[in-house]
Amino acid sequence: MTASNEGGIILMWEEGAKELEIEVSPDGVVFSAYLIDAKGIEDEPEVPIDLERARAFVDKFCRN
Repeated sequence: MTASNEGGIILMWEEGAKELEIEVSPDGVVFSAYLIDAKGIEDEPEVPIDLERARAFVDKFCRN
């Protein structure tokens, strides 16, 4: 976890080839999300995304 330039936070996970990054703005809006799964498939949705979609990214990262 690190601070963003805008005062929010950036959460990052890496495990082998998998990567997940979620950026949350200071007002709690998920500003961006980026996922590379174990097969190397990238997923970067239009932003902003809701918290439920961000949780789905975390779930997908943990399951693969």
